[in-house]
Amino acid sequence: MEVLALYLPQFHPIAENDQWWGKGFTEWTNVTRARPLFRGHVQPRLPTDLGFYDLRVSETREAQADMARLHGVTGFCYWHYWFAGRLLLQRPLDEVLASGTPDFPFCIAWANQTWSGIWHGAPNRVLIEQTYPGTSDDLEHFSYLKQAFEDERYVRIGGRPLFFVYQPGGLPDPARFVEQWQKMAHDAGLGIDRDFGKLHASQVGLGERRVRHGSTEPAIIVGAAGESADLVRSQSCRGFAQTYAACRIGLDGDAPIAKHKIAGGDTKTR
Repeated sequence: MEVLALYLPQFHPIAENDQWWGKGFTEWTNVTRARPLFRGHVQPRLPTDLGFYDLRVSETREAQADMARLHGVTGFCYWHYWFAGRLLLQRPLDEVLASGTPDFPFCIAWANQTWSGIWHGAPNRVLIEQTYPGTSDDLEHFSYLKQAFEDERYVRIGGRPLFFVYQPGGLPDPARFVEQWQKMAHDAGLGIDRDFGKLHASQVGLGERRVRHGSTEPAIIVGAAGESADLVRSQSCRGFAQTYAACRIGLDGDAPIAKHKIAGGDTKTR
């Protein structure tokens, strides 16, 4: 059993948050503002071991990986923010990829959601809108993530990179999205098991339910990180694996069934 911790990268300042919320804003700003709302409600919950860390610091990222190993976490799942070619909060992951450290497994979850002022009492204030321009944007998006998918540390199931989408239901055509990303992954040479050679797997498990993918072997596992099981099982989302709670990938032959559990959390910037 693999345990992946969702990794929110907003613990460092960016120009956009400076503009929207004031100079130097990070997630720590909200942490320290928290107040107890009922008896026994302990707030604010302040950091201990690593203090008010900054994710631009490589030693901080190394220390987080060390703590994760110590407590049985086997990988990080980095929230990733892509808005039709515009990236936000990308620096920590970019530096993890560029530096090769920490030497700790990871995967990526696309937080495909419009940013608004909802956490600050302004739900109608749109900060940046999540849009889906189409095929060319998918290609640009995949090309950006390809370096991560090819990284030796990237979490794979049967040789296939594990990639999450927070809200598949928000995509104009979820099934088409999976088909296109599978094609791009195949074209990029992904989906080759480094231990067993080319696999003949064709099933993605949703709990005990199995979904057939036909004769084309999936080159990438596209998981649903924030939708209900009913939606993910629907025809409109065919091809998605319901992997927020657990992902079971059945492989042909003697290859083992791999299981992943993901610690709960959300994507919202606050």
